[in-house]
Amino acid sequence: MTKNALTVDVEDYFQVSALAPHIDRGSWDSRPCRVERNVQRLLALFDEAGAQATFFTLGWVADRYPQLVREIVAQGHELASHGYAHRRASEQTRQEFSSDVLSAKHLLEDVSGQPVRGYRALTRATARAALTYRFNLLLGLGAVLVQLVALLAVWRVILAESPVNGFTWPQMRAYLLVAFAAGTVVSILGDSSVANRLCLSRIAAT
Repeated sequence: MTKNALTVDVEDYFQVSALAPHIDRGSWDSRPCRVERNVQRLLALFDEAGAQATFFTLGWVADRYPQLVREIVAQGHELASHGYAHRRASEQTRQEFSSDVLSAKHLLEDVSGQPVRGYRALTRATARAALTYRFNLLLGLGAVLVQLVALLAVWRVILAESPVNGFTWPQMRAYLLVAFAAGTVVSILGDSSVANRLCLSRIAAT
């Protein structure tokens, strides 16, 4: 017997990417919503067919229709995240993206009482967007390198004459270099993984 994966993006008609250039997100709250009615129709159809699905739910929707989220879970479906504000990951800074993912995850878990492990990105990112993301990472790395050079220069002057709290200049230099190398490796590995997944639209919420 063939098994298929069934997924649903829980968002309203005015939030789809194709309409983004034509509908200002500031007008979302003033527009009539159809998401509650449409999802309830899907739930009835799935129940009739004995089908289970993963509902990638927008935090914006969960905020306004918490009972709908509870109905999805009550009927045995998996609840997953579609982010909060329905923005492309490639259009956000690292901090904005992290905040969007985590706020949606926490909201969905609070409303449903269930752990949320899945995440679906808004749309497939372009290669250009991924390259831009990586370029920004390199700029950030350059800034950290400048900071390291400045720290080395300052501590060299401070420790030139005598140790401070038992630290000599060679010891402090080794400490700063090791800390910089370890932090840089972790950052590069993590951010490169995000950039790769942006291209594949497979970013997983953590």
